Amino acid sequence: MASASTSKYNSHSLENESIKRTSRDGVNRDLTEAVPRLPGETLITDKEVIYICPFNGPIKGRVYITNYRLYLRSLETDSSLILDVPLGVISRIEKMGGATSRGENSYGLDITCKDMRNLRFALKQEGHSRRDMFEILTRYAFPLAHSLPLFAFLNEEKFNVDGWTVYNPVEEYRRQHQTQHLFGPWSLGPDLKKRACPITIGE
Repeated sequence: MASASTSKYNSHSLENESIKRTSRDGVNRDLTEAVPRLPGETLITDKEVIYICPFNGPIKGRVYITNYRLYLRSLETDSSLILDVPLGVISRIEKMGGATSRGENSYGLDITCKDMRNLRFALKQEGHSRRDMFEILTRYAFPLAHSLPLFAFLNEEKFNVDGWTVYNPVEEYRRQHQTQHLFGPWSLGPDLKKRACPITIGE
């Protein structure tokens, strides 16, 4: 099974300068901040982990968990790995290893995603770091099971486009050549632009 991690390489030095970029979704992101956040997205916790990369082996990094995403940034100077995973993509979270586990990177979390990624994080055994991360991830990756709202209802992004003007049903039917000759006479309900309604068949 193929597993792909997202690496983003940046040739700029981020030590002393603040670089802002506008992403494809129009959100300004300060690359010097710990994790890019959407309006309404809050940071829940962050932990130092070792990400078991399927391509490059173990990479030391810091994982940030918000109410929307799991975000890993490498702490190693020779790797600029950034892993950005929306929590809605996670399908299963499992603990690997136990208190008596021995061996390098044998204690941590194994996360299975719906997009075919398998993420493995090794954690320190002392301080219940795995338990805390497991509970937080389980709570926010599966919010309905824990009586939490979906992030879609917490998102505070503002868009300057009226969504009702994006789609014109009459033009769309015309584009598809859906005429009276093919399907008989039809008309659109008067409130189609306010809410979804069934097509009214003419006499």
